[in-house]
Amino acid sequence: MILRRACFVPGSLFQVSSGRGRKALTRLYSSESPEFSGKFSILDEKVSFQRYQTVYERLIRYPNGKRVSFDVFGNPRSDFKSVFVFPYDTRTKTVTLLREYIPGINEVMWGFPAGGFDPKKHKSLEDAARSELSEEAFLTGGSYFPMLESGGVSQDKYSKNMFHMFLVLNPVEDENPLPRDEEEYIQIVKGVTLPRLQKILAQGGMNLPSGFCGYRALDALSNPTPELASMLYER
Repeated sequence: MILRRACFVPGSLFQVSSGRGRKALTRLYSSESPEFSGKFSILDEKVSFQRYQTVYERLIRYPNGKRVSFDVFGNPRSDFKSVFVFPYDTRTKTVTLLREYIPGINEVMWGFPAGGFDPKKHKSLEDAARSELSEEAFLTGGSYFPMLESGGVSQDKYSKNMFHMFLVLNPVEDENPLPRDEEEYIQIVKGVTLPRLQKILAQGGMNLPSGFCGYRALDALSNPTPELASMLYER
């Protein structure tokens, strides 16, 4: 089936498609549809497993009254918040990346400095981002720009965690970097050009959160706000 055109109707979305000479009208639900205008109520939630991440059994009631149960996970010790940092050098037009061991797939992948927000240590999300940049990339300072207007992005359909992403311009070497977590296995790779980064992203060389951070930063650099542009192009 090949999508030919889409026409918008208030409160819903209809797409007109054709295949084998026949046309079909398919409704795609939007947030304004009656099916999604009601409340999704959390009736109960209890801990099923707890270690670094916590798994919860959550009971939900849909707007139509149907009850369903899900396993959802998150990290309450970080207030369900993590940060990602895109360290960019405006002079060389390069980014600092990491090569890091990923235990979930038992492989090394590309990525960005990232970690959990600790309410006991960090005064803000930017403070957490500065800490991760020091710990993982051995960089400090720079000018920070949040990359998401909404604040954060959901990690996964079944996750309570929210990821917050920062573009940092012109950080410098940290002569006294903060200590890394004991289990981290990281190699710092400096001077990565944006075309090379685009190739890494296109080849699936990063996990989804880091990949999203990379694409979001590339978009921000290509379409900068006035404040960001003034720093990107200053002499």
